[in-house]
Amino acid sequence: MVRDYHPDEKKKDNHTGNSGENNRTNERSTDNQEQASNAHFGRRSLLKAGAAAGLGIVGTTSLTELAAASIDKSSNGKYDVWKITGKEVYDLSDGEKLSNILVDQTADGATLTIRSQNKSKWAVRNIGFLGVGQDGEGSSSFQFQVSTPSGGHGLIENIWANGKARDGQPASQLGGIYIRPSHEGHIDIRHTYIEGFGNNAVYASAVGKDGGNAGSVTLKNCYHRDNTVSQFRIGSPKSIVRNCVGVVNDPDGKRGQYPSDGSYNARCVWGKHFRNQRIENSSFYLSPNDVNPDTVFEARYIDERSEGEQAVVNANGCNVNANAPQLQSSTSNATVNTTSLGKNPTVAVIGGGGVPLSPKMAASGNRSMPPELPGADGGNNSKNSTPSKADGGNSSNDSTEIKTECPKAQPQRQSTEN
Repeated sequence: MVRDYHPDEKKKDNHTGNSGENNRTNERSTDNQEQASNAHFGRRSLLKAGAAAGLGIVGTTSLTELAAASIDKSSNGKYDVWKITGKEVYDLSDGEKLSNILVDQTADGATLTIRSQNKSKWAVRNIGFLGVGQDGEGSSSFQFQVSTPSGGHGLIENIWANGKARDGQPASQLGGIYIRPSHEGHIDIRHTYIEGFGNNAVYASAVGKDGGNAGSVTLKNCYHRDNTVSQFRIGSPKSIVRNCVGVVNDPDGKRGQYPSDGSYNARCVWGKHFRNQRIENSSFYLSPNDVNPDTVFEARYIDERSEGEQAVVNANGCNVNANAPQLQSSTSNATVNTTSLGKNPTVAVIGGGGVPLSPKMAASGNRSMPPELPGADGGNNSKNSTPSKADGGNSSNDSTEIKTECPKAQPQRQSTEN
């Protein structure tokens, strides 16, 4: 199916590109908002950096110890607990290893954004987010907002985040992980559980248009479900989705709405701007009963803005439920190619022990296999298709939990938690 834009669709565009993507200024607004927001959201980061310089702190030392005024921290011996009360931004340093943190953002209006502004050799592991996270301006529009320089590398691994309405909190219009247009190196994203956000689970396509630096991303062994816009969104050379699962099955509309127009429209995969956007050995379930299902695979090219010659999504060895409302769609100068496409989607494609199934499981460095997908006939087996509970995990899988080998990067502190 070739999808041409409707004139009214173009009016809905902003930097997240859910609809027409015709406004160059708005498409670049994410980085512009970051710059403009430094006076507010980045102020604590700038103060922390100044304090670090004054204390002679250099190299890979974390700035967390300098943030006590804005983030209440404690430890229970297994992981640190950061209690967030407002909209906070944590800036990564070159070479920083940030790990084993339970981020409590259950307070009204609370959000933590973990950000890398072209830093390299950083790694973020074993982070669980309690609470849905409330959207805001600038850098607090995503839980992660990251980039690396040319030749640089970053890693995001073993993460649990869920923006669905629950526990008295409304659904979040945040996005999960945003790859900044300035990204020029490579970022690996592995073993992530991202559910229910209003602005993509992983938004990694801005690097491929409007002068972006076309840095690459590899998503591997990830489970993303019920995120508005897309579960996996890529748009640069050498970017890959491999051994992943994408699910769109939210009939009650508990996920976050798209910020600019309030829609629930959701795809599994969105590949943009360049040829050879690779989707390999992955499973996708697009339910006809979802509140607003779109398509499994979509390719999109934007004239005079996409930096490649053509947008091509190549899906190889993937499985999709037989009753998906739409398998593929594309704009002009874009196409979707499927090879060895099966009809039996399964979570078994996820390797390495699965993904964390709760915030505490993530913070503890553990993971497990998610519940199995409905059968190939699209049958609604609620026992097998229900996602893990927000804070309790899936106890039925405790016997198969995998402990990740990752030493804590933060200094041990005396426990203040019962």
